[in-house]
Amino acid sequence: MSNTLGEFVQKKRHEMGLSLRDFGKLCDISHTHVDSIEKGVDFRTGKKVNITNETIKRLASVLGVDSVYLFSLCDEEIEPIYFRFAKTAKEIGATEEDIEKALDFLSYAKNRENKNND
Repeated sequence: MSNTLGEFVQKKRHEMGLSLRDFGKLCDISHTHVDSIEKGVDFRTGKKVNITNETIKRLASVLGVDSVYLFSLCDEEIEPIYFRFAKTAKEIGATEEDIEKALDFLSYAKNRENKNND
């Protein structure tokens, strides 16, 4: 299974000389979630890790990269709508701030839809 995002995060974290705990604190993400992202699998469930838009933004901020770039590294099965939207918006010249606002709305709408379907 390919885990391009996880490999990138792990490589950059190592280059920064940070432990999972220290990196997690900087991102305001638990070290266990960082570990799951790097491995691509949630150790508790054994399923593919769920990476939210907010998590991508936090990782991008700490890693000093564009969140759209991190979306481009995601396995299409993780968040395909976010990836496609962010890539298209970037191509037509949308600002990073505008893309993040739109992605936040997509995330909200998706969560609301999921709750309505339960």
